Amino acid sequence: MAEKVILSKLSLTEPKEKLIFYRKLKDDLDSHALLTCIIDCPMEQIGTRANQGLIKGHGYSINKVMRIKMDKGLQGEVGLGELIMIRLSNPWGTSEWTGPWSNGFGIDDDFKMGSAIYALARLRMAFGDFVKHFSNIDISHLGNTSFFSMKKSWQESIFHGEWNVSGRSEDREINSNTVFSNPQYMLDIGSLQDKIMVSLEQHDGLKLNEIGFQIMKVEENRRYRVHISRKLTYESEYIQSRGIFGTTELKKGRYVLIPTTKDPGDTGKFMVRLYTGNKASWK
Repeated sequence: MAEKVILSKLSLTEPKEKLIFYRKLKDDLDSHALLTCIIDCPMEQIGTRANQGLIKGHGYSINKVMRIKMDKGLQGEVGLGELIMIRLSNPWGTSEWTGPWSNGFGIDDDFKMGSAIYALARLRMAFGDFVKHFSNIDISHLGNTSFFSMKKSWQESIFHGEWNVSGRSEDREINSNTVFSNPQYMLDIGSLQDKIMVSLEQHDGLKLNEIGFQIMKVEENRRYRVHISRKLTYESEYIQSRGIFGTTELKKGRYVLIPTTKDPGDTGKFMVRLYTGNKASWK
């Protein structure tokens, strides 16, 4: 399952949002997801050098994130007691980051930050520099559904559905009642809070529709379809792609997921794959 994170759409200048995003990246890495970051650019600029040694349009792998407590001798120079650091690897082996905390910035290979030794971190960056220079992160989630596994396992549910014109008006606007004529799936979260991952994939056709999905909380005793607008708990982006991925955390209760196309008249078959960290029921 693939997830695209566009950094400019996140409020990463806020300390709280920065910490939430750090925890997300760490959780993804701990779950053995594959993370690749890139500096977005026009086609003609791919492969050209950006500021401080980075290459535009070139994929760098993220292999570690850490919160580092600074030694007292460095706190005055850095101005912080703690840094969020990101370690990257360059699969091409050419052109390195030359900015702060890089090997070429007057730091020995065995330089210590707190108790961490970054002897092998050839591309290490402070979180602020990472957000400043990189545009997107692509995350490939490897859903482990095996019960006999030491890694975190997920409960998987798969549904097949179809968008069709008969009896349905496509509309992504949650304030429009036509959105409720799309297929709906009901989810019960039994734990106090649970992380879920949703992958919506459309079947091959003459063209790719612009697709996305919405999740809203409903009454715990609800048994039938939703027909009246409610506050959204989560809304994905709407993109013209074979598939779209989203992840969020839900508190205990009942929810409805609605996969939709953006434009009226779009039709096609789709598949929804749902992963929950704890046992949950779908219908």
